[in-house]
Amino acid sequence: MSKANTKTYAEQGLEDVNNETAAAEANIAVSSEDSSDEFFQVGGLEPVKYYYRTSAPKKPTKSPFKILEKGQTITGTYTRSFTSGKFKNATYLVRLDNGDLIGLPGAGSLTKAMSKLAEGSKVKITYQGTQEIKGGEWKGQDAHVFTVFGSKLKQ
Repeated sequence: MSKANTKTYAEQGLEDVNNETAAAEANIAVSSEDSSDEFFQVGGLEPVKYYYRTSAPKKPTKSPFKILEKGQTITGTYTRSFTSGKFKNATYLVRLDNGDLIGLPGAGSLTKAMSKLAEGSKVKITYQGTQEIKGGEWKGQDAHVFTVFGSKLKQ
């Protein structure tokens, strides 16, 4: 008895992702607004220059980092986000005005604001420090507060 030409779930999923990626790339319009001749690598292979953190790590890390200070403002272009780690937190990648690609850790207020912005949006993100949560499941706990301004909202 010969096996029919069946695909595993993983193979089918990979094929679906490849098809969607090809369709998305075909639908990307070239913007005449940005006449910059500067090119940036796209995809997941470009290394992140450093990741911002709100506190120093307890253990040594493999990735370079900088500590985000209260009142610090980050200005650049929102590139993309990815989810990773034990707690499935989002990390937001922003290309600074000097061309460096940096990562920002997800926090409640940042995640809520960034979810409304389209990739490619110019952003101005200010870290406001921590503030006590006033209600809900986490009432009384401290939360990191970010103020986010962006140029393009999601459709």
